[in-house]
Amino acid sequence: MPMDVDNDSASGGFGIQQQQQRAPPINTTTAASSSDGKKLAHITTKRFADLQISSESKRALSQVFKYKYMTTVQAETLPIILANGGDRDCLAKAKTGTGKTLAFMIPTIEQIINKKSSNNTDNVNVLVISPTRELTQQIATETEKLLTFHNNNLKKVVTMVGGTNKNKDVKALRGKTPFVVATPGRLLDHLQNSNLAQRMSNLDVLIFDEADQLLGKSELNIDTSLILYSICDTDILLSRHGIQA
Repeated sequence: MPMDVDNDSASGGFGIQQQQQRAPPINTTTAASSSDGKKLAHITTKRFADLQISSESKRALSQVFKYKYMTTVQAETLPIILANGGDRDCLAKAKTGTGKTLAFMIPTIEQIINKKSSNNTDNVNVLVISPTRELTQQIATETEKLLTFHNNNLKKVVTMVGGTNKNKDVKALRGKTPFVVATPGRLLDHLQNSNLAQRMSNLDVLIFDEADQLLGKSELNIDTSLILYSICDTDILLSRHGIQA
């Protein structure tokens, strides 16, 4: 399920199913003149309860997140991504804090729970790469909340970031690990010094958060290129930082 997505802390876009029909770009950028208006400008009247997603995800959105209505980016992209099994590209652009993490993680989880064959192995199903420790931990937390009412075999989300005990990562990665969220340097370390690359050889979804940083002219680009070299033939989700005029 190739995607191009943006993190909630920045503006960007995302696309689903590369090599499939591409939908027209969606611009969900909005403006507000007051703080109250800014808070509500991106909220729509479209409800999460009306989405064709699992009851477990709906329950988490209602009871854990306390969300009833979708934001603009969610309302514009989720129906496209979820339609026909996600076999369609979707490009979107939206401002900071408008719910893009849920916009890509909701359909990602739905894809995993519908792929029963993926649930019976020790392979990693979803890999999210983010440039900073803070963003990595934020995405992991959102994912864990969304998985609250799903089966226990899907609830494991391993977070790997630099500056922490590497041996704890190794221990956490043992056994079935549906979701991994990591910074590039720490991820590359594991890929080069363990069997993690083999376990990620059949990823269902690969997500690049803040892709302009990960793929730009920086040390992150080198790490990311080596990661891509280690993980071939994978569905990719890219994230871009910054609002373009």
